[in-house]
Amino acid sequence: LGEMKSAFVSLVSHEFRTPLGAILSAAEVLRRYFDRLPAAKRERHLDMIFRSTRNLASLIDGVLLLGRVEEGRVAFTPAPVHIESLCRQICDEVESLTQGTGVIHFEATTSLDGAVSDETLLRHILTNLLSNAVKYSEPGDPIRLTARRDRHRLELTVTDRGIGIPQEDQSRLFQSFARARNVGQRPGTGLGLVIVRRCVDLHGGGLHLESSPGVGTTVRVDLPAFPAAPSHSMPAS
Repeated sequence: LGEMKSAFVSLVSHEFRTPLGAILSAAEVLRRYFDRLPAAKRERHLDMIFRSTRNLASLIDGVLLLGRVEEGRVAFTPAPVHIESLCRQICDEVESLTQGTGVIHFEATTSLDGAVSDETLLRHILTNLLSNAVKYSEPGDPIRLTARRDRHRLELTVTDRGIGIPQEDQSRLFQSFARARNVGQRPGTGLGLVIVRRCVDLHGGGLHLESSPGVGTTVRVDLPAFPAAPSHSMPAS
């Protein structure tokens, strides 16, 4: 508990203060020198405010979502979902949010028709896994998302060639606010994989991670998503 509190204080002092500082700095420049700034510089400061505000909102959303999950206020609500379209849409969204620094390749290796799952939870799973893959890779490095059906289960795999995770840190990855020691100055809350784990658990699925420093990381999510076809018994003669 003490380690978690310490990690949370570190999160607040760095991950929250950094975007707030950028917003205040850019807003102050615009307030004092707006009329004297060239249009390009005004645009640059406005873009800084926009990106920092978006990052701050994302941080807060992650903390609030995890709180709702831990309190049991997030339910698994299955419904028919078009998995391939959802995967492509989320890939586009993550590429846009990360300003094209990560190139995400998606492939469906089997038919995914007939899936029944919780689209909201799937969004949390894929968005966090893909965002992490981009964040911990070098700009331009390929990120791969594959989806396949294995009988009644949906298998989603995200692979990157990023910095990887030291073996001694892997046991802590699913603890709130825990981050690997090799992340350097890369921003992050240490909540992404925790949220993924909780959403997978709500599905009744499985999560497997393999990672090596300097080689990359592969995360495979296995979810029950394809209902068995009803059996048709032969009428009695």
